[in-house]
Amino acid sequence: MLSTSWYLVFEKIILGMMLAVPIGPVSVAMIKKGLEKGFYAAFSVRLGGAIGNILCLFMVYWGLLPLM
Repeated sequence: MLSTSWYLVFEKIILGMMLAVPIGPVSVAMIKKGLEKGFYAAFSVRLGGAIGNILCLFMVYWGLLPLM
């Protein structure tokens, strides 16, 4: 049996892991494509999501740059 303090530490670690890995639409599409077609198809979905995020990041950066 775990002591109360170790139980709380373990509980907080599990909670942190659950909050740090949110499942979004790209992750769902990646899992679905990976189960249907394999690793490279899932990797291409994830790569497309990452490229989209990078483009949004650059647009925000360059859009806010004149204000800084």
